[in-house]
Amino acid sequence: MFSERLKDAIEAVDPALFEFVRMERTWDDVHKTPISGRPFYLANLLARRDCWDQGRTRIVPQKRGDGSYFNTISGSGRAVLRSRVTDALIWRDTLTKTVVCTDAFKGMVEIVGC
Repeated sequence: MFSERLKDAIEAVDPALFEFVRMERTWDDVHKTPISGRPFYLANLLARRDCWDQGRTRIVPQKRGDGSYFNTISGSGRAVLRSRVTDALIWRDTLTKTVVCTDAFKGMVEIVGC
């Protein structure tokens, strides 16, 4: 869920980065009360990049209970190929589905209070 302030900041930089759906009602299940500060938006990250340096990042397949597989990063070593993300702010890696962002994106969301 994104605040309207964050949504507007992102759209000002790149309107094609996310798909947003306005949520009219949001609920705090712990406190059993509506969440204040509306409106909020569900955000679908549209940007995809093949970003991991596979020579320096250990990516391993994991088997789910239903027999299907997904890829995950094993261990703490991760390396992004700069050449594949030079103009990116935030993206979902195509192989692991991990969401990755740049310091520029982090700074932008901190400025709007996130």
